[in-house]
Amino acid sequence: MSARGLVCVITIILRQETRNPIYGMTSNPHHTGRTPGGSSGAEAALTASYGTAISLCSDVGGSTRMPAFYCGMFGHHPTPGTTNMKGCFYRNGDEESMFSLGFISRYVEDLAPLTSVIAGDKADLLKLDKQIDIKNIKFYYLDSSNDCLVSPLRPEMKEAMQRVICKINENLNTSVQPYYHKGFDYMYKIWSYWMTKEPGNYAQMLTNDKELNGLTELFKKMCGISKFCLFSILRVIDMQWLPQPQAEWAEELTKSFKEDLFNKLGDDGVLLLPSAPHAAPYHYSFYFRPYNFAYWAIVNALKCPATQVPLGKNSQDLPVGIQVLAKPYNDVLCLTVAKYLEKEFGGSLPACKVKTS
Repeated sequence: MSARGLVCVITIILRQETRNPIYGMTSNPHHTGRTPGGSSGAEAALTASYGTAISLCSDVGGSTRMPAFYCGMFGHHPTPGTTNMKGCFYRNGDEESMFSLGFISRYVEDLAPLTSVIAGDKADLLKLDKQIDIKNIKFYYLDSSNDCLVSPLRPEMKEAMQRVICKINENLNTSVQPYYHKGFDYMYKIWSYWMTKEPGNYAQMLTNDKELNGLTELFKKMCGISKFCLFSILRVIDMQWLPQPQAEWAEELTKSFKEDLFNKLGDDGVLLLPSAPHAAPYHYSFYFRPYNFAYWAIVNALKCPATQVPLGKNSQDLPVGIQVLAKPYNDVLCLTVAKYLEKEFGGSLPACKVKTS
């Protein structure tokens, strides 16, 4: 603990665990053998442990929503382009990007005013003050993805989705409709392609100088002389040496995906989306399942808002939940549904109890 608080920030943030060479590994407060996620895992762990009231996070592939899910908190990823990213990764704030600043909190009601603050003069675009009757919202859901790079959904995740669907059907006198697009077959590849369009060079940012050679650094790591963590090295190798998706294919598929999904949702619909194949995994297990963050990452690639919603715990006492996705600039729909689910399913899942009197 420093005089300014508890700190653990990942090297260049792009990682599914929160660990660095100085502070070591951050653990999930619900189970210290498991990860709180990344890259904002330390923030989510603090919020879940009453160490902080709210957490400001960045999200280019799920870094707000993943930790919120693993730690049983609410997290909102605003519509990209509405939060100023100036200064992050040497940006001037005017770049086209799927990056957004977002918040993690124990309460849904915190997320709209906080998002309004960081959106600044673009806050009106998000309609955060608009009053929505949840009975007028159209609901769709994704049962699961057929992306071969992503692990199948475990029964607990499907059960969480079904509980939400049943509750909405019964209480709101509506029918939640299934939705699928072939883009869900390639969630990771779509996101990976659009990551190549993000400003900045990851391999160069790691050194603050010349570009890192991934294979050379891997050899140095095996000899115990590399100063970089293994995940960062593997990420560089992925970018430098592994084949990337073809531009024409990725752009056409993304365009088709956006048009079909957003036309279906309109300005009064949401998609209930699985968060991940399973609850918080054990430390280091992401090396064996490196693409399971794709359910979060596809939201970034589509450049739309999404809210992570906790829905109780599984049989291992770990938080489970879903995402609520809407068409760009309809953040208020995500938060309205999240507020309803908070009431129906009990809300966030702090890792400890505190006396309020």
